[in-house]
Amino acid sequence: SGTYRIQIEDQLAIGVFDEPQIQGVVTVLPDGNITAPFAGSLRAEGKTTAELESDLADTYVRLLKLKNPKVTVTIMKIRRIMASIGGDVERPSQYEMRPGMTLRDLATIGGARDNLGDLRHATFTRKDWVESVPVDLYSMMVNNELSQNYEVKDGDSLMVPPKRNQLINVVGEVIRPTNVQWEEGMDLNKILSIAGGPIANRAK
Repeated sequence: SGTYRIQIEDQLAIGVFDEPQIQGVVTVLPDGNITAPFAGSLRAEGKTTAELESDLADTYVRLLKLKNPKVTVTIMKIRRIMASIGGDVERPSQYEMRPGMTLRDLATIGGARDNLGDLRHATFTRKDWVESVPVDLYSMMVNNELSQNYEVKDGDSLMVPPKRNQLINVVGEVIRPTNVQWEEGMDLNKILSIAGGPIANRAK
């Protein structure tokens, strides 16, 4: 789309039209720079390919006296984006994510389900954050509320805590007085059916 921002460890192919000697494949170094053919060290991290092409063109005009060089920068390989999901989900693990994937994608891959963990009280952490932020995965996955559906970055983690004990106490003239685990969307008929229903001729 042209909006992707180059990251450390990305691999780039650089070339100049009608200048076959100016070409090469470079890797973005930990300091965010590349060593481009005939251009030396140049900042690449955080730029789009179009922005880097413009910078390289200016450099080749200045250093090699080329006139209007047509520079191409192609992303050959992107840095692996690894994110993890843990807690009460079906498949807690670390997963490789594609650019543009979001928290909802990570939750789906990890098997976050309302009958397992407490989706309303999940937490999300980026690797350079000191604290986690609360995330309502239930609203995101069930109600399609996407205000917290952040794009996943390398080192992100999502944690789904176990459901807290939320019990409904059913007593009186029912077949099986019991404690019923509360679930989203429960109504009175369902609660009574779990308790076996009212005792005939005795319950009011």
